[in-house]
Amino acid sequence: MPAAPRSCRTRTADRRPASLALVGLTQLDWVTVHWEAISSAFDRFVANVEREAGSFQTLVTGSLPQAGLAGLGLFAGLRR
Repeated sequence: MPAAPRSCRTRTADRRPASLALVGLTQLDWVTVHWEAISSAFDRFVANVEREAGSFQTLVTGSLPQAGLAGLGLFAGLRR
């Protein structure tokens, strides 16, 4: 597997000190992290992704084949 481009590696490395600083400030009680709010936001995000995936699955399994066959029929009919 080829190595990631340098720009990707530096962005990830730049976040580590900030993450460690946040953990340290939380341990010192200088910063409060509201985990309930983060958890509920993540749950809403997952629910939205699942809903969109269901809509995409419906599109791929139902609407696209019908539209493709309708287009093929129209093309065959106009060709004659």
